[in-house]
Amino acid sequence: TWQGASLKMWREYFYNPEARIVGFDHAPEWLPEPGDEIVVERGSQEDLAFQHVFGVRHGPFDIVIDDGGHKPQQHLASLAALWPHLKPGGYWCIEDVQSIYDRCWNESGCEKTIIDWLGERWQSILIGGDEVQEVSVIGRNWNDGLVILRKRWEQYVARSVAK
Repeated sequence: TWQGASLKMWREYFYNPEARIVGFDHAPEWLPEPGDEIVVERGSQEDLAFQHVFGVRHGPFDIVIDDGGHKPQQHLASLAALWPHLKPGGYWCIEDVQSIYDRCWNESGCEKTIIDWLGERWQSILIGGDEVQEVSVIGRNWNDGLVILRKRWEQYVARSVAK
């Protein structure tokens, strides 16, 4: 939430008097003014316990937008900790996914990424046996990587898949 720009932008985009915009950052440089209807907490994206408590305190969520760190383990940590706090039918958006192919963020190039995570689940997703119902991947330019997941509305039934 560098200087709150992302949170402020989402506040305007999703404007609804009843909407709550919440976020966290490991070192927030900006905190909302009273009446901004935005909540910012200090916490790390790699701290699963913090994220779980954040989800309990502020969830369940209609939309989660991961605009945090760009390291593959950060994407997966947030997904593991906060997915249970996403409402059925809710959307999970991960911005800047192209960073997983940049050695600046994925130094060894060998860390498990959100793309690997999806690859392990494709068959289950396609036959309706996964909590993920829909997947969209959007990329136009080098810095436009966006992955959007939609959580299944109905309870999914784990199915045996022939290998």
